[in-house]
Amino acid sequence: MYLEPHDPESTQMLHSGAEAADWLKKQSQEDQGFAVLQSDSLNSEFSIESIEQYFTPIVAAGTLTFNKEGQVLMMFRKGSWDLPKGKADFGETISETAKRETQEETGLQGIQIVKELNPTCHVYFEPRVNAWICKTTYWFIAHWLGEGDLVPQAEEGITALEWMDLEKAKNIRPLYPLILNVLTGL
Repeated sequence: MYLEPHDPESTQMLHSGAEAADWLKKQSQEDQGFAVLQSDSLNSEFSIESIEQYFTPIVAAGTLTFNKEGQVLMMFRKGSWDLPKGKADFGETISETAKRETQEETGLQGIQIVKELNPTCHVYFEPRVNAWICKTTYWFIAHWLGEGDLVPQAEEGITALEWMDLEKAKNIRPLYPLILNVLTGL
């Protein structure tokens, strides 16, 4: 497992959940309010779960949705490019969450979940509840073979939806660092 702040040059190995939690809190305070953790399940010395115990956990899921032309769906939300994702509802599986959130945020019906990717953990301080949050997002590749218009979910701050080539998506700015990690992990 590695922890990666916005600058990939500063990637470092950590050896315990407590050490990782301390690093994430420090990094979050220094780096625009949040830090990113991405798990590589093949080389993991400890799990996201071992870190979550030091935070208030939130579970979310999202998709990298591809159309027939092989383009990925990106959305512009709250001043930055993003991927469809959101918090799990009670009783929902993580794949159901990913599918529901993608449908709600984009208007797409009939997406098919194809493959699960590595989860990420977004750490931030939430002053409204005076707590450190570890939002674990489970990511999936999804396909959409349908026809129809994209409908951005305005109440979620989504102002644009666009199909784009993967390389364009990786290079578009502004782009949340966590999203860049997910896009480059393919």
